[in-house]
Amino acid sequence: MGFVAAGVLAALGLIIAVIIGALIWKKRASGARSPDYTPAQTKEQSDASSNSSNSTNNDRCDSIAEKLMTQTE
Repeated sequence: MGFVAAGVLAALGLIIAVIIGALIWKKRASGARSPDYTPAQTKEQSDASSNSSNSTNNDRCDSIAEKLMTQTE
């Protein structure tokens, strides 16, 4: 009798696990996202933003370097 009860409980647990797994998979596959979700930058977006910021950073560095060079002379 104990083996039958254990088998029934194991089968019920397996069925519940499969149902929960299917629900989680369906939710993820449907693209459900949290309200504050923002997609990550693509490589192209990252390259474009770094190129524009590098030019302004380089301009600032050039002017600082010029000031330092004129102070030491």
